[in-house]
Amino acid sequence: MKLQLKITLFIDKVFPFSGPLKRFVFACYHSYTPIRKSYSQYHEDNLILHELRDWNYKDSIYVDVGANHPTRISNSYLLYRKGWSGITVEPNGGLIKLHRLFRSRDVQVNVGCGAEASFLRFYVSRTPVLSSFAKNEVEHILRVKYLPVLTVDQLLAPFQDKKIAMLSIDTEGFDLNVIKGATETLKRTYLVCVEANDNDEHNKITSLLAEDFEHFVTVGCNLLFRNRHEDLICK
Repeated sequence: MKLQLKITLFIDKVFPFSGPLKRFVFACYHSYTPIRKSYSQYHEDNLILHELRDWNYKDSIYVDVGANHPTRISNSYLLYRKGWSGITVEPNGGLIKLHRLFRSRDVQVNVGCGAEASFLRFYVSRTPVLSSFAKNEVEHILRVKYLPVLTVDQLLAPFQDKKIAMLSIDTEGFDLNVIKGATETLKRTYLVCVEANDNDEHNKITSLLAEDFEHFVTVGCNLLFRNRHEDLICK
């Protein structure tokens, strides 16, 4: 285990309030300081913003599944600061509270997403960004709770009139399941940003999206896809 992670876990164990406080401070700092060049892990939000340069943010939205922290390591926060709004989906209740505090234009949903509607165990890690519905993906499990899981298609049924400029998926090993539950949603989505942590997952995700999406860049562990039918979406 890396020394930095050991120190973080030790501090979290001895001072359990330190994690929530740190996350709150980060959200405050990012919300009340000038816009940064990037808020995402590998600056993929810059590529996303560039791809959407001709889009009208007033008649389209982003959808961030596995949104995690509202401002830190976020693929959608730069868009938010630029005037966009959308839907953030996060199963961790503590993190969704921060979204409600610091991203008031968004619709925040405290559920999981998967291939079908269900009720599943959610494994909460001491490092919240690493929490998942896939147990084998989670180290240092803090607690386990049951949460409702919806498909993305079910979740977005009330927003069928909205074009989706960007769908971001970062669910720590559950990403394929999320894509399988977004069949109808993908038809009106321009960009997809999805995490793949190994070659096998990379190939499966690319294969699943290949018919309608082209993979145009990989940034760190994130794959970015562009819809081949942009003209249909933009009408």
